Amino acid sequence: MEEKKGYKCPLCSYSFKVGEAKCGACPISKGCKIICCPHCGYQWVEESKAVNLIKKLLGKK
Repeated sequence: MEEKKGYKCPLCSYSFKVGEAKCGACPISKGCKIICCPHCGYQWVEESKAVNLIKKLLGKK
């Protein structure tokens, strides 16, 4: 069984899994990079794999 990716809201620190993120009735919900916290409703953009790789190489968290 595949483990789902988890997120932590940068605003309220609520931890949740991808399936819990409930965004509004958006017509482009598939492939969207916006993450919506189910606890407080704060939305942010998921960083790309390239950005994460560069941060890892530079030692930034």
